[in-house]
Amino acid sequence: MSLFTRIENPNPDAIKGLIADGIILADEKLGELYSPSHDIFEDIALIRYVEQIYQGNSEVFEFFAKLDGKEPAIRRAFRLWLNDQLYDASSTFSDFISSVLGDLKIDQYWKDETIISILSSNYSKNYFDSNIDVLKVNDWALLVRFVHLLRTSCQEPDEQLAQQLKDDNKKGNSYWLYLKPVGPGWKTMVDF
Repeated sequence: MSLFTRIENPNPDAIKGLIADGIILADEKLGELYSPSHDIFEDIALIRYVEQIYQGNSEVFEFFAKLDGKEPAIRRAFRLWLNDQLYDASSTFSDFISSVLGDLKIDQYWKDETIISILSSNYSKNYFDSNIDVLKVNDWALLVRFVHLLRTSCQEPDEQLAQQLKDDNKKGNSYWLYLKPVGPGWKTMVDF
């Protein structure tokens, strides 16, 4: 989780090729340190890393302990990985999700990332239909958390509306004030 890293047992020809193709960058000031040239390459590598850890750990708490990171990049990779797992609305990941959201030892930010992935996927309807009893616990505390994360994380700037309101923009309002809902979680929540 650092900008540049040293490659163990480097293959000089492979490194030259990766640099020539623009896949990695070399920091020549610091010696033989390298970095992915674009975030997408970092995301791909981190998603594979998350999958490897998942395959090697049957216990959910161990999985998160080995992920070991509060850094935005690893959290984003986890969310992207989970979104891939939940792509099919009939995901078999319901036991994993129940374990994550029910385990008191798992840090809240991992639970939040899991909730955001649920709300961003077609699996959200299945989750709400199958877990009403879980959502009711502690006076609907988990549902309140879902609503909070839906309102804060499942939005994006509405550039079309911002263009229509250019006069307001000239008065000092920024376009990011005009947000629109994103993802299936909104419909699922309203229907629920």
